[in-house]
Amino acid sequence: MAQQGPRASASYCETQLSTRVPAIPAAPSGLDSMNTVFQTMQSTVIPGDGLRIAGMFAIVVSAYAPEGQTLTSGNLRCVVYNPYAARWTWAPSLDIDISDAAGKPAVTVVFNNVSRLGMLINWLTDTVVMSGGPYVQVRLDAFESTGNRGT
Repeated sequence: MAQQGPRASASYCETQLSTRVPAIPAAPSGLDSMNTVFQTMQSTVIPGDGLRIAGMFAIVVSAYAPEGQTLTSGNLRCVVYNPYAARWTWAPSLDIDISDAAGKPAVTVVFNNVSRLGMLINWLTDTVVMSGGPYVQVRLDAFESTGNRGT
């Protein structure tokens, strides 16, 4: 029997226009206090709200070109939401350069120790160029810290 890898504890997927130049997003929908963050962000599917990262250890960020197309250039710009300041802020050290995956249908990057960044995280397309198609699918998968279980 083949070994299976860990399953994501939380996932978020958003289809974004590839040619946009990102701006700081508005506050996530329905959030007005820390309590609402914890109550509503477990399974949000509202575009732009990002992925809840409290208690998460690692995030796998993937960007996919439309089927049959490839990525060429551009960036995914990282933003994190701080509920104490009630705003999104740029996190440029976590930006992803898509040109590293030029000629491929997808790019995937793993980030560790993410739970200290804020409450929510998202990556926004920034003038992404592909071989065809107007949209990029951005998927975020988060993994909880499991401690040392010997696996």
